[in-house]
Amino acid sequence: MVLPLVAGALIAATIIMRLPIPFTDKQAAPVDAPDQRNEIRAVRPVAIPVPLPSSYTVVEGDTLFDIAFDLDSSVEALALANNLEDLNLLQVGQKLVVSPPGSAAQPTDPALTLTEVAASYGLEASGLAAYNGIAQDLVDRPIAREALLFPPGVRPLALASGAESFEEGLLASIPFGAERPFEPFVYRIRPGDTLIDVAWRLGIDVDTIVNNNSSLVDADRIRIGEELLVLPISGLLYQVQDGDTLFGIAEKFGLDVDLILEFNVLESMSAIELGMDLILPGAGPVYAPPTPPGGSRILVPYRSQLDGAPWAGANCGPTTLGMGLGSLGINVSSTELRRQVLNAQGIWGNNVGSLIDALARVASSYGARPIGLFDGNRIARWSLEDVREQLRAGRPVIAQVRFRALPGRAGVRYFNDHYIILTGLSGESFLYNDPVDSDGPGADRLLTAAQLEAAMNASDQRYAYAAFALSR
Repeated sequence: MVLPLVAGALIAATIIMRLPIPFTDKQAAPVDAPDQRNEIRAVRPVAIPVPLPSSYTVVEGDTLFDIAFDLDSSVEALALANNLEDLNLLQVGQKLVVSPPGSAAQPTDPALTLTEVAASYGLEASGLAAYNGIAQDLVDRPIAREALLFPPGVRPLALASGAESFEEGLLASIPFGAERPFEPFVYRIRPGDTLIDVAWRLGIDVDTIVNNNSSLVDADRIRIGEELLVLPISGLLYQVQDGDTLFGIAEKFGLDVDLILEFNVLESMSAIELGMDLILPGAGPVYAPPTPPGGSRILVPYRSQLDGAPWAGANCGPTTLGMGLGSLGINVSSTELRRQVLNAQGIWGNNVGSLIDALARVASSYGARPIGLFDGNRIARWSLEDVREQLRAGRPVIAQVRFRALPGRAGVRYFNDHYIILTGLSGESFLYNDPVDSDGPGADRLLTAAQLEAAMNASDQRYAYAAFALSR
């Protein structure tokens, strides 16, 4: 679903860049092998110094959204740091705690004390208290919160040391991606594991596990003791073939050459050789290109947002974007796209939706060309003829719509916005893929012109008739 906005400006982008991670060609070993633990521990980075939050005094005319925009923060971060219950209630002269850019909200166990949570991250309880507006005399009491704000770059010590088990209560406070290893390794399935759980704990997406393990015939049926190759980032492990060039590989998978160079610590474009393994961040198997322009239907591979992920209910934007990129031959998992979209808009959390401009920025980062989102400095208002023109040119259109205005949804008790991707024409009507498929197949649904017009008249009028087409 689409993120409900609380004020009238788009959130400034805060992009978190990944550092190059060296790849080793040593023989991978299962993570629960005793001799592997020290090796994993050795490649962990030194703890990142924690910057202190700053403060801001509210002046007349301020809104929380404006403050977040001006200070490169987010509404969620300000709300957590200052324990704000009413986001629209600010007082002139009120002092707000402002966390540094890159601070992130993470789910926590309300029964834990702040001292326990801080210790698991190698932080001082007083510092974590300052980030979350908690009085120093309360650090040894249960936090009674389902989320806390954490400094940029911190990660749990137990995970950083390669520990295999944690107190049950602490699991809820482990942030997304915290157990991410720093080189490819083999994970051995344990009792109770599911692929979604494994992917969550290791900070990658399910697609990455499936795409890099050809022996995995059925993703829903994994066996205890089965060994899976795990990459340090969502993407694909690619073996250089005869005749390959780095530029050709990047073009084939829709990636930036510099990203491949940096991630694999390659000094030049010519530093690849036959049989070399390359990690391709964000890549997936290459599928057939879209049908030529002029057809009545564009080949857009279908994805459902209802994939069992913790954020499935709020992932229509990244899932729809994944379908659009897939139509261009760019395959990126919905989980990786969500990570990048949330970073682009500067708001995080499992229940956070997506801003349409963040979707467009992420599409651009993969070499796609978003068309028609803006009219000058404002969000453009699309007409039905605008949509038809792009579809006739062979370009799928991602549209922000009112969820309840879609066919068969009038009785659903969800009153916010949603994303669909328009894929073709059928007479005067429109074909579309809907990432929500709980009420029937999500691909190749049909909208009349009147239904589409009503749906695009979005509940948030600043985004009424908002859409963009995708092209190379």
